[in-house]
Amino acid sequence: YYGRIYRTANNWSTAATMIVNSGGTGVNANGNWVTPYIIHPTNNATLLVGKALVYRSTNSGTSWAALGALTGGSGNVVSIAYAPSNTNYIYCAKSNAMFVSSNGGTTFTNITTGLSGGAITDIAVSATDPLRVYVTISGYTAGSKVFMSTNGGSTWTNYSTGLPNLPANTIVYQNATPDGVYVGTDVGVYYRDNTMSSWVNFYTGLPNVIVKELEIQYSSGRIRAATFGRGMWESTLYTSGSSAPIADFTSNYTSGCPGQCFNFTDLSSFTPTSWSWTFTGATPSTSTAQNPTNICYAAAGTYPVTLVATNINGSDTETKTTYITIQSAGPLPFTEGFQNAQFLPPNWLQKDIGNDGLYWQRSTTVGGYSTSTASAWFDNYNLNAGGARDEMWSPKFIFSSLLTCTLTFDVAYARYSAQYSDSMAVLVSTNCGQTWTEV
Repeated sequence: YYGRIYRTANNWSTAATMIVNSGGTGVNANGNWVTPYIIHPTNNATLLVGKALVYRSTNSGTSWAALGALTGGSGNVVSIAYAPSNTNYIYCAKSNAMFVSSNGGTTFTNITTGLSGGAITDIAVSATDPLRVYVTISGYTAGSKVFMSTNGGSTWTNYSTGLPNLPANTIVYQNATPDGVYVGTDVGVYYRDNTMSSWVNFYTGLPNVIVKELEIQYSSGRIRAATFGRGMWESTLYTSGSSAPIADFTSNYTSGCPGQCFNFTDLSSFTPTSWSWTFTGATPSTSTAQNPTNICYAAAGTYPVTLVATNINGSDTETKTTYITIQSAGPLPFTEGFQNAQFLPPNWLQKDIGNDGLYWQRSTTVGGYSTSTASAWFDNYNLNAGGARDEMWSPKFIFSSLLTCTLTFDVAYARYSAQYSDSMAVLVSTNCGQTWTEV
């Protein structure tokens, strides 16, 4: 409210305004005192911001479009949440009304019935179930602090047992737990999961003061709390001391070509002390490291990965059945006009070499050679990321049976000014991307 929302691509050496929060209309109209905005779980060029409506940008805030009408309630949106497991589900709330969309924001349904006690303050959604959602409530109505739904808000269950009669301000869901959630109240943080009948206070490393925002930083295994006038605090994540791990993992990439190597990262909860990995079709095929590196796949195919995480209380197994895809060579001749809405096309890759959160995107403004109505587009005009490099990789091809090869593409470029000079290079690799030659 009376502020702006900025973006940066160079750690705040420079910044650009995405939204003005007053004096305008639409996305630039007045927002809530703390205007909510979130980034898409898997595409950081897509953002949502809440004003009287929810607005979406698919180009890092350069332009915005309003989503469906919010019928019922008054005022501005106070909270927005994507369902990470199905981003067609978007939840949002005004202080006196709750909404859900199951079609990516085209339409929203009012799901306020069943909520009571005060103003809505925050929303959290399960990492694995788009229909499991939690809502926090402000005010001083005893026993009305958190509500939970397992059917997308069709009905609500009061989930407040154990919380003090004080405002509940913020809530966050912890991935890879038995539905573990943390809530920030006016007297600190509380924790509960589906094995517990009541909330328990969570003061490990955290003060019992007004907590306005909670976020989990998974790579360090910590929860961070923003307080009202008492600074920022962090703590290790909750553990009961008697919980077996819940196994989970990720990797730096999930597709590549024969001979490519991958690195895996353990995301298991409840502090495992040993790990057993199985990499079907890879070399090595097993590992006991927490975070294995240089796991290499020689042949094309789709492969499962399994992790067994263990601590003194037991073990858990997570198998992702079609997790790694090693591409076979694509057919020739090859043409790509980016006509399909899916971007990237199958077997293409993107690499954010500068780690600046900027990526190639699909544009329908112009196509190539008058045979396509779409193109791949990188917004160097509006994004100031000097020195950064972003790559888009085509599928793999085998040219050994051809005497000559020809590569053609249609390109357009708008230079920002004479003082700025961006460039596009085309490179070829003959060893699955280990080294490249500019052509």
